[in-house]
Amino acid sequence: MITLLAKDIFDVETEVHFAHHRSLATVTGIHDHDFYEVFLVSRGAFHHIANGERTLLEEGAFAFVRPNDAHYYEPADGRPGELLNIAFPSRVMDAIRTYLGDGFDFQGLTQPASPPVVMLGRQQTESLLARFRDLTLLPPSGKRRIRAEARAFLADALMRYFAGSAEPADDPMPDWLERLVQSMKRKEQFVGGIVRMHELSPKSPEHLSRTFKKYLGVTPTQWINEARLQYAGNLLIFTDEPVLSVCYESGFENVSHFNHQFKRCFGLSPTSYRKARKTSLIPEKDSRVNTAQIRVNHSQDSDVDSVL
Repeated sequence: MITLLAKDIFDVETEVHFAHHRSLATVTGIHDHDFYEVFLVSRGAFHHIANGERTLLEEGAFAFVRPNDAHYYEPADGRPGELLNIAFPSRVMDAIRTYLGDGFDFQGLTQPASPPVVMLGRQQTESLLARFRDLTLLPPSGKRRIRAEARAFLADALMRYFAGSAEPADDPMPDWLERLVQSMKRKEQFVGGIVRMHELSPKSPEHLSRTFKKYLGVTPTQWINEARLQYAGNLLIFTDEPVLSVCYESGFENVSHFNHQFKRCFGLSPTSYRKARKTSLIPEKDSRVNTAQIRVNHSQDSDVDSVL
Protein backbone atom coordinates (compact mmCIF):
# COMPACT_ATOMS: atom_id res chain seq x y z
CA MET A 1 0.00 0.00 0.00
CA ILE A 2 1.21 3.49 -0.82
CA THR A 3 1.28 6.13 1.93
CA LEU A 4 1.05 9.72 0.72
CA LEU A 5 2.58 12.40 2.95
CA ALA A 6 1.49 16.01 3.27
CA LYS A 7 5.06 17.27 3.08
CA ASP A 8 5.36 15.78 -0.41
CA ILE A 9 1.99 16.97 -1.69
CA PHE A 10 1.22 20.52 -0.57
CA ASP A 11 2.66 23.88 -1.44
CA VAL A 12 3.52 25.52 1.88
CA GLU A 13 1.73 28.73 0.86
CA THR A 14 -1.48 27.39 -0.70
CA GLU A 15 -1.90 24.36 1.62
CA VAL A 16 -4.24 22.70 -0.85
CA HIS A 17 -4.12 20.32 -3.80
CA PHE A 18 -7.00 19.91 -6.22
CA ALA A 19 -7.48 17.90 -9.38
CA HIS A 20 -10.15 16.73 -11.80
CA HIS A 21 -9.66 13.03 -12.52
CA ARG A 22 -11.41 12.28 -15.80
CA SER A 23 -10.40 8.63 -15.78
CA LEU A 24 -9.84 6.11 -13.04
CA ALA A 25 -6.64 5.17 -14.80
CA THR A 26 -5.12 8.38 -13.44
CA VAL A 27 -6.08 7.67 -9.82
CA THR A 28 -3.59 6.05 -7.45
CA GLY A 29 -4.17 2.43 -6.38
CA ILE A 30 -4.77 1.44 -2.76
CA HIS A 31 -3.32 4.13 -0.54
CA ASP A 32 -3.67 6.09 2.66
CA HIS A 33 -2.33 9.48 3.70
CA ASP A 34 -1.70 11.79 6.63
CA PHE A 35 -4.04 14.52 5.38
CA TYR A 36 -7.72 15.02 4.58
CA GLU A 37 -9.50 15.06 1.26
CA VAL A 38 -12.98 15.50 -0.14
CA PHE A 39 -14.06 14.21 -3.52
CA LEU A 40 -17.15 14.60 -5.65
CA VAL A 41 -18.30 12.12 -8.28
CA SER A 42 -18.93 14.57 -11.11
CA ARG A 43 -20.02 12.02 -13.72
CA GLY A 44 -20.74 8.32 -14.04
CA ALA A 45 -20.06 5.94 -11.19
CA PHE A 46 -17.35 3.78 -9.62
CA HIS A 47 -16.76 1.54 -6.64
CA HIS A 48 -14.97 3.12 -3.70
CA ILE A 49 -13.22 0.59 -1.48
CA ALA A 50 -12.35 2.17 1.88
CA ASN A 51 -11.12 0.36 4.99
CA GLY A 52 -12.25 -2.92 3.46
CA GLU A 53 -15.80 -1.77 2.65
CA ARG A 54 -16.91 -1.60 -1.00
CA THR A 55 -19.48 1.07 -1.96
CA LEU A 56 -20.92 2.04 -5.33
CA LEU A 57 -20.71 5.81 -5.67
CA GLU A 58 -22.75 7.49 -8.38
CA GLU A 59 -22.89 11.01 -9.76
CA GLY A 60 -23.47 13.46 -6.92
CA ALA A 61 -21.75 11.40 -4.21
CA PHE A 62 -19.62 13.70 -2.02
CA ALA A 63 -17.13 11.94 0.26
CA PHE A 64 -14.94 13.01 3.17
CA VAL A 65 -11.73 10.97 3.55
CA ARG A 66 -9.77 11.12 6.78
CA PRO A 67 -6.06 10.58 7.50
CA ASN A 68 -5.22 6.86 7.54
CA ASP A 69 -8.33 5.79 5.59
CA ALA A 70 -7.02 3.11 3.24
CA HIS A 71 -8.93 3.43 -0.01
CA TYR A 72 -8.93 3.01 -3.77
CA TYR A 73 -11.32 3.00 -6.73
CA GLU A 74 -12.61 0.40 -9.16
CA PRO A 75 -14.63 1.05 -12.35
CA ALA A 76 -18.36 0.34 -12.34
CA ASP A 77 -19.68 -1.78 -15.21
CA GLY A 78 -20.10 0.38 -18.29
CA ARG A 79 -20.16 3.64 -16.35
CA PRO A 80 -16.76 5.35 -16.38
CA GLY A 81 -16.49 7.74 -13.48
CA GLU A 82 -15.02 11.18 -13.07
CA LEU A 83 -14.21 12.82 -9.77
CA LEU A 84 -13.09 16.14 -8.36
CA ASN A 85 -10.58 15.83 -5.55
CA ILE A 86 -9.47 18.47 -3.04
CA ALA A 87 -6.86 17.51 -0.46
CA PHE A 88 -5.73 19.60 2.49
CA PRO A 89 -3.44 19.10 5.51
CA SER A 90 -4.54 18.63 9.12
CA ARG A 91 -3.65 22.21 10.05
CA VAL A 92 -6.23 23.48 7.54
CA MET A 93 -8.85 21.15 9.02
CA ASP A 94 -7.94 22.45 12.50
CA ALA A 95 -8.41 26.03 11.29
CA ILE A 96 -11.80 25.18 9.78
CA ARG A 97 -12.90 23.45 13.01
CA THR A 98 -11.91 26.54 15.01
CA TYR A 99 -13.78 28.78 12.58
CA LEU A 100 -16.97 26.68 12.58
CA GLY A 101 -16.90 26.14 16.36
CA ASP A 102 -19.15 23.86 18.37
CA GLY A 103 -21.99 24.13 15.87
CA PHE A 104 -20.22 21.67 13.59
CA ASP A 105 -20.20 17.98 14.58
CA PHE A 106 -16.63 17.02 13.72
CA GLN A 107 -16.96 13.67 15.49
CA GLY A 108 -19.67 12.75 13.01
CA LEU A 109 -16.96 12.81 10.35
CA THR A 110 -14.20 11.06 12.26
CA GLN A 111 -16.01 8.29 14.17
CA PRO A 112 -17.62 6.21 11.36
CA ALA A 113 -15.57 3.21 10.27
CA SER A 114 -15.80 4.25 6.62
CA PRO A 115 -15.41 7.71 5.09
CA PRO A 116 -18.73 9.60 5.35
CA VAL A 117 -20.60 10.11 2.07
CA VAL A 118 -23.59 12.32 1.27
CA MET A 119 -25.63 12.31 -1.93
CA LEU A 120 -26.12 15.71 -3.54
CA GLY A 121 -28.92 16.63 -5.89
CA ARG A 122 -28.24 17.86 -9.40
CA GLN A 123 -28.37 21.53 -8.46
CA GLN A 124 -26.07 21.02 -5.46
CA THR A 125 -23.63 19.07 -7.62
CA GLU A 126 -23.59 21.81 -10.25
CA SER A 127 -23.02 24.42 -7.56
CA LEU A 128 -20.04 22.51 -6.18
CA LEU A 129 -18.65 22.04 -9.69
CA ALA A 130 -18.91 25.77 -10.31
CA ARG A 131 -17.04 26.55 -7.08
CA PHE A 132 -14.35 24.06 -8.04
CA ARG A 133 -13.98 25.64 -11.49
CA ASP A 134 -13.54 29.02 -9.81
CA LEU A 135 -10.59 27.59 -7.87
CA THR A 136 -8.94 26.30 -11.04
CA LEU A 137 -9.20 29.74 -12.67
CA LEU A 138 -7.16 31.48 -9.98
CA PRO A 139 -3.68 32.53 -11.17
CA PRO A 140 -0.99 30.19 -9.77
CA SER A 141 1.05 33.20 -8.65
CA GLY A 142 -1.69 34.33 -6.27
CA LYS A 143 -0.95 31.71 -3.64
CA ARG A 144 -2.44 33.57 -0.71
CA ARG A 145 -5.66 34.08 -2.67
CA ILE A 146 -5.75 30.37 -3.55
CA ARG A 147 -5.27 29.47 0.10
CA ALA A 148 -8.08 31.81 1.24
CA GLU A 149 -10.50 30.72 -1.50
CA ALA A 150 -9.82 27.03 -0.85
CA ARG A 151 -10.43 27.41 2.89
CA ALA A 152 -13.66 29.30 2.23
CA PHE A 153 -14.76 26.59 -0.21
CA LEU A 154 -14.00 23.78 2.25
CA ALA A 155 -15.62 25.45 5.27
CA ASP A 156 -18.77 26.16 3.27
CA ALA A 157 -18.94 22.67 1.75
CA LEU A 158 -18.40 20.89 5.07
CA MET A 159 -20.96 23.01 6.89
CA ARG A 160 -23.49 22.87 4.08
CA TYR A 161 -23.36 19.14 3.35
CA PHE A 162 -21.83 17.41 6.39
CA ALA A 163 -23.24 19.37 9.33
CA GLY A 164 -26.08 16.87 9.72
CA SER A 165 -26.10 13.13 9.27
CA ALA A 166 -23.19 12.05 7.13
CA GLU A 167 -24.72 8.84 5.83
CA PRO A 168 -25.24 7.76 2.24
CA ALA A 169 -28.63 8.81 0.91
CA ASP A 170 -30.44 5.82 -0.59
CA ASP A 171 -33.30 8.02 -1.77
CA PRO A 172 -32.02 11.53 -2.63
CA MET A 173 -34.39 14.46 -2.88
CA PRO A 174 -35.97 14.77 -6.34
CA ASP A 175 -34.40 17.45 -8.51
CA TRP A 176 -37.71 19.30 -8.94
CA LEU A 177 -38.15 19.56 -5.16
CA GLU A 178 -34.58 20.69 -4.65
CA ARG A 179 -35.04 23.45 -7.24
CA LEU A 180 -38.33 24.48 -5.65
CA VAL A 181 -36.83 24.68 -2.15
CA GLN A 182 -33.87 26.73 -3.39
CA SER A 183 -36.23 29.11 -5.14
CA MET A 184 -38.52 29.43 -2.12
CA LYS A 185 -35.58 30.40 0.10
CA ARG A 186 -35.59 33.79 -1.62
CA LYS A 187 -37.50 36.49 0.21
CA GLU A 188 -39.55 37.50 -2.79
CA GLN A 189 -40.84 33.93 -2.99
CA PHE A 190 -41.52 32.83 0.59
CA VAL A 191 -43.44 36.00 1.41
CA GLY A 192 -45.92 34.81 -1.21
CA GLY A 193 -46.70 31.82 0.98
CA ILE A 194 -48.23 28.54 -0.04
CA VAL A 195 -49.93 30.13 -3.05
CA ARG A 196 -46.56 31.09 -4.51
CA MET A 197 -45.12 27.65 -3.75
CA HIS A 198 -48.00 26.00 -5.61
CA GLU A 199 -47.40 28.33 -8.57
CA LEU A 200 -43.72 27.35 -8.74
CA SER A 201 -44.24 23.64 -8.13
CA PRO A 202 -44.47 21.34 -11.18
CA LYS A 203 -46.53 18.89 -9.10
CA SER A 204 -50.05 18.96 -7.72
CA PRO A 205 -50.56 20.37 -4.20
CA GLU A 206 -51.28 16.87 -2.89
CA HIS A 207 -48.13 15.37 -4.43
CA LEU A 208 -46.09 18.35 -3.25
CA SER A 209 -47.32 17.99 0.32
CA ARG A 210 -46.55 14.23 0.46
CA THR A 211 -43.08 14.64 -1.07
CA PHE A 212 -42.23 17.66 1.05
CA LYS A 213 -43.11 15.80 4.24
CA LYS A 214 -41.09 12.77 3.16
CA TYR A 215 -37.86 14.59 2.38
CA LEU A 216 -37.97 17.62 4.68
CA GLY A 217 -39.99 16.27 7.59
CA VAL A 218 -42.44 19.20 7.63
CA THR A 219 -45.43 20.36 5.61
CA PRO A 220 -44.99 23.12 3.01
CA THR A 221 -46.87 25.55 5.25
CA GLN A 222 -44.64 24.76 8.23
CA TRP A 223 -41.53 25.24 6.09
CA ILE A 224 -42.79 28.60 4.79
CA ASN A 225 -43.62 29.81 8.31
CA GLU A 226 -40.14 28.86 9.50
CA ALA A 227 -38.51 30.69 6.59
CA ARG A 228 -40.60 33.79 7.30
CA LEU A 229 -39.84 33.68 11.04
CA GLN A 230 -36.10 33.28 10.50
CA TYR A 231 -36.19 36.27 8.18
CA ALA A 232 -38.22 38.26 10.71
CA GLY A 233 -35.74 37.38 13.45
CA ASN A 234 -32.87 38.72 11.35
CA LEU A 235 -34.78 41.93 10.62
CA LEU A 236 -35.36 42.46 14.33
CA ILE A 237 -31.66 42.00 15.10
CA PHE A 238 -30.02 43.75 12.17
CA THR A 239 -32.44 46.58 11.35
CA ASP A 240 -34.37 49.28 13.17
CA GLU A 241 -37.65 48.44 11.41
CA PRO A 242 -40.69 48.62 13.74
CA VAL A 243 -42.16 45.26 14.71
CA LEU A 244 -45.26 45.99 12.64
CA SER A 245 -43.15 46.56 9.53
CA VAL A 246 -41.16 43.39 10.22
CA CYS A 247 -44.40 41.46 10.45
CA TYR A 248 -45.66 42.59 7.05
CA GLU A 249 -42.29 42.47 5.30
CA SER A 250 -41.85 38.84 6.39
CA GLY A 251 -45.10 37.87 4.70
CA PHE A 252 -47.46 37.79 7.69
CA GLU A 253 -50.77 39.59 7.28
CA ASN A 254 -51.98 39.38 10.87
CA VAL A 255 -49.91 40.88 13.72
CA SER A 256 -51.53 38.72 16.37
CA HIS A 257 -50.75 35.58 14.38
CA PHE A 258 -47.19 36.80 13.79
CA ASN A 259 -46.62 37.41 17.51
CA HIS A 260 -48.01 33.98 18.41
CA GLN A 261 -45.91 32.15 15.80
CA PHE A 262 -42.77 34.12 16.71
CA LYS A 263 -43.06 33.33 20.42
CA ARG A 264 -43.74 29.68 19.65
CA CYS A 265 -40.58 29.53 17.52
CA PHE A 266 -38.16 31.62 19.58
CA GLY A 267 -39.68 31.56 23.07
CA LEU A 268 -39.84 35.37 23.20
CA SER A 269 -42.08 38.07 21.82
CA PRO A 270 -40.61 40.01 18.87
CA THR A 271 -39.90 43.02 21.10
CA SER A 272 -38.21 40.95 23.80
CA TYR A 273 -36.24 39.02 21.17
CA ARG A 274 -34.90 42.30 19.73
CA LYS A 275 -33.88 43.59 23.17
CA ALA A 276 -32.14 40.33 24.00
CA ARG A 277 -30.26 39.93 20.71
CA LYS A 278 -29.70 43.33 19.12
CA THR A 279 -26.26 44.93 19.48
CA SER A 280 -25.46 48.28 17.91
CA LEU A 281 -22.03 49.53 16.88
CA ILE A 282 -23.38 53.10 16.96
CA PRO A 283 -24.18 54.12 20.57
CA GLU A 284 -27.36 56.07 21.05
CA LYS A 285 -27.19 59.49 22.70
CA ASP A 286 -28.92 58.25 25.85
CA SER A 287 -26.43 55.39 26.11
CA ARG A 288 -23.52 57.84 26.14
CA VAL A 289 -25.14 59.91 28.88
CA ASN A 290 -25.71 56.79 30.97
CA THR A 291 -22.08 55.79 30.50
CA ALA A 292 -20.96 59.21 31.67
CA GLN A 293 -23.19 58.98 34.71
CA ILE A 294 -21.70 55.61 35.60
CA ARG A 295 -18.22 57.09 35.37
CA VAL A 296 -19.29 59.93 37.65
CA ASN A 297 -20.67 57.54 40.22
CA HIS A 298 -17.42 55.58 40.25
CA SER A 299 -15.09 58.60 40.51
CA GLN A 300 -15.06 60.57 43.72
CA ASP A 301 -12.75 63.25 42.28
CA SER A 302 -14.75 63.98 39.10
CA ASP A 303 -17.62 66.39 38.65
CA VAL A 304 -20.40 66.21 36.11
CA ASP A 305 -19.03 69.03 33.95
CA SER A 306 -15.59 67.46 33.60
CA VAL A 307 -17.03 64.12 32.61
CA LEU A 308 -19.59 65.44 30.14
